This record gives sequence, C-alpha cells and structure tokens, in this order.
Amino acid sequence: MLLDQHSEMTEEYLLIVNHKIQSHDSQVTAYVPSLAHNGRFISASVYNSEAGPFWGTKPAKSSDLKENQYITAVNSCSVIRTQALVSIGGFSEDFPLDYSDLWYYYQFYKKRYKIELLPIQMDHNLSILSLPDMGLERYKEYMKACARFSHKTQKSFVFYFRLRTFLRCFKFMLSPTRWEFIKPTFLALFE
Repeated sequence: MLLDQHSEMTEEYLLIVNHKIQSHDSQVTAYVPSLAHNGRFISASVYNSEAGPFWGTKPAKSSDLKENQYITAVNSCSVIRTQALVSIGGFSEDFPLDYSDLWYYYQFYKKRYKIELLPIQMDHNLSILSLPDMGLERYKEYMKACARFSHKTQKSFVFYFRLRTFLRCFKFMLSPTRWEFIKPTFLALFE
C-alpha cells in the first residue's frame, strides 16, 4: 500500500482494500481508487497507447480493464502486489519521486497485468495542479522526470511530450503569474 501526505485515507477505503486482499485474486496486480483534486478527477486514467500520459487521458472505468487498455494511477492509495513489482525489477531509480507511478504502471501495461478499480473516490492534492504551492525547484525536477519518462518508454511518447511541453510554454506566456515556469518548461524540451 503506497501512501503519501497528499491523500487522506478513510475507514471505508481500508475496509474495501481489506476485503479485496482477503478475496485473494492472484490475477490482480494493483487495486486503485479514483482520486480527485478539489473535485477534479485525476486518477485512475486510461492513456492512449501512442501518446501515453502526454495526450488524451480519460477516467478509467471497469470496462476499460477488460479491454487491456493502458491504465495508470497515482502512487498514493495504490495497493500493489509485491511479486508484480519484483517482476519488473522494483521501483526505478530513474524516477525517485515524479513519474515513479507512471513508470511501473507502464511496465504493468506492457506485461498485460490486471489492474482493478476500487469502488471509492478519495481526495488527493496533486502538486502539479497547484504550481505556486509546488514551487519552482520542484517543478524543474518534475519536468526533467517528464522528459526522462518520454525517452525511456517509446518513441511516440517523445513526440507527444514535446508537443504538450511546447503548448505549455505558450500557455504560461499568457499568464504573467506563471512566467517563472516558462524557462524550466522550455529547457525540458532538450532533456
């Protein structure tokens, strides 16, 4: 069970997880709840297999899981089978914080491991959705992790990462309160 300071665990969540673990479905690699940031859905998501996390995400539904879609989730509140992590070599040292979840869910997708959605939604404060709170230094590391992920996965991800990052630069230019984030965003294009 992965937790961080941005999610608040509830008794209902623990009861649901306990029930799932007790049922012991050995085919399930990870159990994940739905997470929302200030009412905005953030996880679990279905990604386009060509664009990855850089374009065209949508909320995951149980029907997506049956179609072997590329499903990913935020680290926090994910319950992951240890054997599955061992099978992919554990957590990647290339992603000590940002994109660690995207990395191992991508590995699970490639191995066609089964993800199960828990019937609960929880609140989660996703740093990237609140740039002033995230801070410039942490944002720089986040953008480096984005670039690293795109280069360490598949070639099509690089294209979509660069396109999305370029558009993000343009968007920041239109907002004077975000001008300080333009340079690290632009530099990530050359990581």
